Amino acid sequence: MKALSGIACVLIQQALTSTDVQTWIEQQKKEELSDEKWLIKEDGAKLLKNLFRQFSEARVEFSKTNHSYQLTEWLVNNQPEYLRELANFLHQDVLERGQKSAII
Repeated sequence: MKALSGIACVLIQQALTSTDVQTWIEQQKKEELSDEKWLIKEDGAKLLKNLFRQFSEARVEFSKTNHSYQLTEWLVNNQPEYLRELANFLHQDVLERGQKSAII
């Protein structure tokens, strides 16, 4: 959740603690799920939209298409391990596509 608070600080331009963000996220959970299962099930764009509305007092509206680059850039610079699973998946996908192309 540190990543979410860091991202929110950058985009909302307001100092937030990971505790602020974690508490707010816990309040949003409607089911008792592990964090891992909840993150899979949760609509991330909707969560960020609501988070931005809450912590910016509706001054900043989250835009998935406009903020995606900034989100990724912040993660690369501050929490690259959050992107490891995605990077591994993409790397494997590219390798598999390359092998299939070589066969054809």
